[in-house]
Amino acid sequence: MDIIHNIICEFAEEDRNDLYEIIKSKFRSFLQVNLDKIKYKRHLVTELEEIIHKIYSQEGYKYVYNPCINAFYEIHSDSQLLTLIPSDRILWKLRQYIPHTFHKNKIFILKSLKQKIKENHILEWIPPYPIIQKYMEACSRFVVDESCARFFMYCLGAVILKKEEQLIQDDLIYIWTADSLSGLHSWIGTLSRMIYDMFHHSSPFFNSMIKTDITPKMSLDKICYLYFMDSTVDFFVIHHDLSIELLMITCVYVFRNYDLLITPHEKESSPVYFFRSFESRSSIFQDYVESNAIQGNDQLVFYTEIVEDFFEFLRVKSIPISIFTDTELKSIITSCIPATKFMNQTFYRCSLHLSNTYCSHVKMFILHHALSDEMTDYSHFTDYLQKKKWDSMYTIKHYRYMRTWLNNTSLTAGQPSANTNVPMDEKIAEKVY
Repeated sequence: MDIIHNIICEFAEEDRNDLYEIIKSKFRSFLQVNLDKIKYKRHLVTELEEIIHKIYSQEGYKYVYNPCINAFYEIHSDSQLLTLIPSDRILWKLRQYIPHTFHKNKIFILKSLKQKIKENHILEWIPPYPIIQKYMEACSRFVVDESCARFFMYCLGAVILKKEEQLIQDDLIYIWTADSLSGLHSWIGTLSRMIYDMFHHSSPFFNSMIKTDITPKMSLDKICYLYFMDSTVDFFVIHHDLSIELLMITCVYVFRNYDLLITPHEKESSPVYFFRSFESRSSIFQDYVESNAIQGNDQLVFYTEIVEDFFEFLRVKSIPISIFTDTELKSIITSCIPATKFMNQTFYRCSLHLSNTYCSHVKMFILHHALSDEMTDYSHFTDYLQKKKWDSMYTIKHYRYMRTWLNNTSLTAGQPSANTNVPMDEKIAEKVY
């Protein structure tokens, strides 16, 4: 009332009584009309909000939005597929749920529904468990086991959410490798482009944090290791029923729930943390010796054969050969396996059981008889060894070494030993020891 009085006081004094009469006769109806309008609008807004809420509750959850590329996606009824859909198409589908009496307000309703759907961020949507399991199993086919697949997806999830700082904590080193490094680099490039196309994010993780070789200077306890068994094959060619969008969403889910998805035992035993079980690089070679090389005086092997056999061990374990320098490896072998000299050659006393390429006394004995049968041609010699089911990788080298040995001893081809009751390997042992 003070406001009205102040307004009237602005007029001439002789007009004020007339103004009071006008207010008495007109103001009541004026207030009532405007009050009714306000109540109607308020009631209409409430009704519209209820309609919007009802339609959104029934249909809005079927759509998600990616603000990075201003794209809407439709979640299909079985949640097995996520497809791009124009916003106009969404609104056309939703307009049928607007009551007929509110069609004059449909523009407001549809705009409000579109705005609410935009709040359904694609990365906030939690896919159903079958989807999560399906994509984990798909990724598991490219790495060693499911724990490696989870870790791979964890890394992608961090990149998608732009949380690479969680990947570099504790100075972790990420080693991704494969039999085909060119194929792996191509595959990493594909992943990087997919993430950029969907979220406009070019991550330093792909550009600088991933390494493909373990260098001698790297600390083993900092290495997170992933070996991809077939990086040259397009992921989506094999799994044609998979979608890039669902892969990305599942990776984000794995990142947010990684500690719940991997058990403490897996964290200790997973191939991702394989190198943490070794105190040093020499421990890796010692593990090889204990599981694949039997030390003793019964057989002799060349240094190159140990190296090749050890490299085969590394290949079986999917460990990059670059982890050792030549000098370091020679020092480790010399310190772990006893050596001896024979015919100006250095031999090592052990049996190799992995690649089966060692030149044992038993093989020398068979080689001697092969040469005694006048198998002087390389091809005949190779055929002979294949019949014996030998690994033919080193047959020519063994042949040459045996020729040299026979030419420098009394046990030449075609000249039987004077003491025929003594096995050939014992005769060689007498000369070596």
